[in-house]
This record gives sequence, structure tokens and C-alpha cells, in this order.
Amino acid sequence: MHTLNRLIAIGLGLVIMVVAGAVLLIALGVASPEQVLPSAWASRLRTPTSEAESTGWGWTIGGALLGLVAGAALLALEWRSWRRGPAWLTVTDDGLGRVRIATPAVQALVRREAIRIDGVTRVRSWVDQDTTRELRIRCRVAVAPSASMAEVGEAVQNRVKAAVEHHVGRPVAEVVVETATAGPQAARRARRVR
Repeated sequence: MHTLNRLIAIGLGLVIMVVAGAVLLIALGVASPEQVLPSAWASRLRTPTSEAESTGWGWTIGGALLGLVAGAALLALEWRSWRRGPAWLTVTDDGLGRVRIATPAVQALVRREAIRIDGVTRVRSWVDQDTTRELRIRCRVAVAPSASMAEVGEAVQNRVKAAVEHHVGRPVAEVVVETATAGPQAARRARRVR
């Protein structure tokens, strides 16, 4: 996601949390509308949201709490994706300049190579580069119920390591493969696609 989109999402999360917090403070009677809102808005606001006898009071509290949770979740997701790491892997950095490869391109290569192995129905991958510029790859692989998870895992390791070293030109320090059995519907879907 681009930086501008991330900033917009973070701003939206903050606005949602501020508005939900203001509504919650008013509804619970902790603050008056004049203390929380601009005077033009506060004069238009009716007080039923701050009265416990009102039929909409429970919905107001619930909506404000939901808004706080949604805003916090949006901020947490954006913060997590922002800290995820570099979006580029450096292949070479010498006197001629720098050659970098987009991390999603390497992840797509890993998925493409892993899905070609018989028994693999779904793949998720993560790629990281350590301080020695060796690549570390982690794959979550869904395996058809009829396939051996150990054999498929080993085949994924070997094939992914060879493909990434060939296409990217960087050594692969490790390939961690986590396997799980795919549901029967995923296995049927995979058979139809091939």
C-alpha cells in the first residue's frame, strides 16, 4: 500500500476514535456537548444521547464502543503493515549502483513454485533479508488430505530454495515450511485448476 493511502487510513482511524470517544463521553455524562464539540455543533445537539432514560442511549454507547474498537483496529493494522519491513530486497550494491527486487515479486515466485508441487492447494509466503543479505523464506502450505505433509514440505523447501537462488541471485539461508491439511473442497478446487 502506498504511503499516502496509509496516512489516509491512519487519519481515518484517528478521526473515528476521536468522534467515538466524544460521543461516549457525552453519552455517559462525563462531559457536556459544549466541552467536547465546537459550539456550532453543540447547540444543534439534543441531549437525549446523554440521558440514561432515552431509548437510544444503549445504542449510542454500543455504537461509540464499536467505533473505538474499529478505529483502534484500523490503526493497529496500519501500524503493523508499516513496520512489516523493507518492501525491497537488495541484490547488489556496488560501484555501478544498486539492484533491488520488490519483496512481493519474490513472494509471488515462492507461491508459484510451491503451488506446482503435487498436493499443494494453497500457499502464503514471507521473505526477509538478514544483515548478511541472505534470504529467509517462510511458507504456509495447505496440503491435500491424500498427500504426505512431510514429503510435500521437503519438496517445497528444495524447489523454493533452488528457484529463488536462481531467479533472485541471492543465497537462501533457510526455507521454513509450515504445513496443514487442506479441506476436501480446496483439494477438489485445486484438481480442477490444474
